Amino acid sequence: MAITGFEMAAATRLIAPVVKDLYSGAKGNLEKSFKKWRVDGYAPKLSKKIGNTDKVKTIWSPDKDISLLSIYYPSKILLEGKRKEVSTIDDFGSNSIVVEGIVGQGKSIFLRYLCLQELTGNGTGRIPLFLELRTILPGKTLKDYLFIALEKLDLAMDEETFDYLMESGKIALMLDGFDELPENIVTQTISEVELLVEKYPGLKLVVTSRPENEIQKSRLFTVVKISKLLKSDFDEFLKKLSLTSVRRDEIINAINNSPRRVSDLINTPLMLTLLVLVYEAEKEIPSELPEFFEKLFHTVFTKHDRLKAGFNRHHHCGLSERKLQELFEGFCFMALQNGYSRSMTSEQFHDSFTQALDYTNECKCKEDDFKKDITKVACLMLEEGFDLITFLHKSICEYYGAGFIKRSSAEVAELFYEEARLNYVHWEEVLYFLRRIDPYRSARHLLIPTNKNILKILDSENINRKNEDLVRIVLNIYKDATVTYFLLEQQEDDLVEGDEKTYVPSQYGPLLNISSNFGHHYSDFRARVIVDGIQSAVPDRLTVNEIIDIKEFCRDETGRGYEIKFVDIPKLYSVDDLVKKVLIFEERIRQELIKLKKLISQEESKKLIFKKKEISK
Repeated sequence: MAITGFEMAAATRLIAPVVKDLYSGAKGNLEKSFKKWRVDGYAPKLSKKIGNTDKVKTIWSPDKDISLLSIYYPSKILLEGKRKEVSTIDDFGSNSIVVEGIVGQGKSIFLRYLCLQELTGNGTGRIPLFLELRTILPGKTLKDYLFIALEKLDLAMDEETFDYLMESGKIALMLDGFDELPENIVTQTISEVELLVEKYPGLKLVVTSRPENEIQKSRLFTVVKISKLLKSDFDEFLKKLSLTSVRRDEIINAINNSPRRVSDLINTPLMLTLLVLVYEAEKEIPSELPEFFEKLFHTVFTKHDRLKAGFNRHHHCGLSERKLQELFEGFCFMALQNGYSRSMTSEQFHDSFTQALDYTNECKCKEDDFKKDITKVACLMLEEGFDLITFLHKSICEYYGAGFIKRSSAEVAELFYEEARLNYVHWEEVLYFLRRIDPYRSARHLLIPTNKNILKILDSENINRKNEDLVRIVLNIYKDATVTYFLLEQQEDDLVEGDEKTYVPSQYGPLLNISSNFGHHYSDFRARVIVDGIQSAVPDRLTVNEIIDIKEFCRDETGRGYEIKFVDIPKLYSVDDLVKKVLIFEERIRQELIKLKKLISQEESKKLIFKKKEISK
């Protein structure tokens, strides 16, 4: 249900005392900053401004905003191995949180929901500030955008006012989509975010991100993961899509009876929603993933027409549906190649479209007509504001960007895979889809070379290699990395005379980007082999006397704690568990390599069909 009427009145009652506390506490020069807040009746206006977070566009309603709360199915997070429903930011148990989720898990919707909860009795008594990080442009800072967001709440902003608000403990910052930041401002932004956490201990700050981003490595944040959808969630989720009980049962039964390779993918809100769209159009669930993706475009392109008997929607560009899809795939690939984010300016849209025309055959049409078909008919992109066009979801661009490579010639595909190996992180999601829709060429030009390279790096062919050689090899990959011990937080203010300080390991790194050498295994190697192996080797706490005992290897270089280099750890502690993890990792690479070679062999054997035909002649 939307935030209207009674709920808005309730939100106003909750926000009113917070507004009063803030403007009442603003003395001296600060008073003018809160001039508009002092006006009688301002609280309802502020509630309405924040309540606009409830307005969203979806694939079901691309032409108009609908209430998020009317369609929201509660996300679950994983805490201590258990699924837990979160109703307020206090449920996280920490002031600075990274909410991590894979493609399509509903991170943005979840964060908007938490923002709206601050307008209900479930809130924490704070004013929520929601900001989409993808809107930050190079040359600007996070604080610039926070100032703009606060000015929209009728505050006259300056540094003093900003400090007052952040120190008040009455603000909750909701920063959405860290993974969608332009690459060249990631380091700057994470420094700003960490400064906010350290400078304002009373500030609640929640950031969303896909896995394996820099924000998750910060010692200042607790990372919580969104749980996958379970089959037990399906009925209630589908009910939120306004499907009847009969149709819900029909779809759930179809999922249960579908091949595992497809049904296993239905574990996020996005995938379940897209599957419903395909099922509504086709009356069946495709048995293979490539078939699913192929039918998706057809489904979203014609879904409006199927709901209206005798109605045939006008397609603006004059291309057949197949040719329009090919052009859209080229457009998506060029957008990714250019490094554009989920949202594009008109100029960036024009660049991607023009390049797509150059690299697709017989797909000529006008840019405005193409834009209308994609935004108004297929609804795969949305026009936002004066000069912004946004993909319905970032994964849409990645799905169809992968489709462009799948349809390309063998020579083009080989060139792409060679380039992608050198810039794996940029193409990671596209490569994920290509492993499924272009398995032969992906295996031949990407996965097999990568796996062979990993085994070469680990010196796997050396039968005389010893465990100490293996440890030296893997730790030298991160020769500058350290484990840093920080003073136990609760001791910082509570130590009494005679107590011995205790330090705990809280930071590992810097962990260099090894993706060009380790490809799709890089995060697994870095997190589950190296970091987990180091964690099992080093003590879970060190006293000052213990640090003195190993002072030759324990350096206080940061001014914040004591560092031990990864390469020095074997000189101090047992690394048997690290060795075990590396050996398990190696064996997994070998087994995957065997499967990949079998795939190649099976595909190559098809050439015999034609040799047998020649012999028969």
